[in-house]
Amino acid sequence: ASLQIVVVVSDDNAKDMNADEFYNSLVRVGADPETFRFYGFVGLSQAVARSAVGSLVYASPSHQVANDCQIAESGTEYYQLVANYFKGALFDICSKNWQGYFDKILEGVVLEHEHQFTLAHEPELIHEVLVNGRVIDLNLFDLEGTTVTLGSKFFDGLELSQDPEVTIVFKLQ
Repeated sequence: ASLQIVVVVSDDNAKDMNADEFYNSLVRVGADPETFRFYGFVGLSQAVARSAVGSLVYASPSHQVANDCQIAESGTEYYQLVANYFKGALFDICSKNWQGYFDKILEGVVLEHEHQFTLAHEPELIHEVLVNGRVIDLNLFDLEGTTVTLGSKFFDGLELSQDPEVTIVFKLQ
C-alpha cells in the first residue's frame, strides 16, 4: 500500500471531527491507518509545547502562545492524532522559520520509504552498492530477480537535499 501523507495547517482546533472519529472513519472505509503519516502546523498550548518537544512536537525555543503569536485555539485534536494514532509530528505554526519543519517531514517520508531499482539483467551476485560514492552495508537491500529493493535505512547519514547517485556493482549470470 502506498504511503498517505496528511498535512494540516491551522491556528484552530478541529471542530467537525475529533481524533477518534477521524481514525474510525478511515477504518470504516477500509483504509489502512498504518499507511498514513500525519503532520500538522498548528497552534500549540504551552503545556503541549513543553511536554512533547522533540518527540512528537517541534516548537520554537521562544514559544509563547499568548505573547508571541495569536492563535484561535490550540490544536489538541491534531496532537491526539499524532500521539495516539499515526506516525508523524506537529510543528509550531507561530515559528518564524518553517524550513527545519519541512526537513523533518522529508526525513519522515523519505527515510521510511523503500526504494526499488530494476536492473537490465538478472545478477548472479551483487558486489557492492554505493550512494554518492560511499559503500553501504550489503544487508540494507534485497534482491529478487532483477529488482533491487533498498530499505528505509538506506538513506541514513545522507543529506536529504542531495540527489543521491546510486551505483550497483554486480556480476551477471
